Amino acid sequence: MNAHDTTYTIEISELCDEPLGPPDITIRGTRHASAHAAIAHLSVSGDDRAINVGGMYLSVTQAEAERLEAAGIPFAYMFDYDGRFMTVPVNDD
Repeated sequence: MNAHDTTYTIEISELCDEPLGPPDITIRGTRHASAHAAIAHLSVSGDDRAINVGGMYLSVTQAEAERLEAAGIPFAYMFDYDGRFMTVPVNDD
């Protein structure tokens, strides 16, 4: 499945304590059952980043991740660093 073929509409109220604009946002990405699956998918897809947003594990393009960051949506980048799982929170005040 191509990441651009799947879209998710997330209620902002589920992700943020304060309203950040529109009540929902559409995220274009591929959903995965686990963080490991999202990270592994990067090597076989056109996606650039694995993220966790609203409890969902997604692989998305760099442009999509940047759009979420600019919109103030809280999420975390996920990485495998030498066999260790790491996250980097974004917009997590």
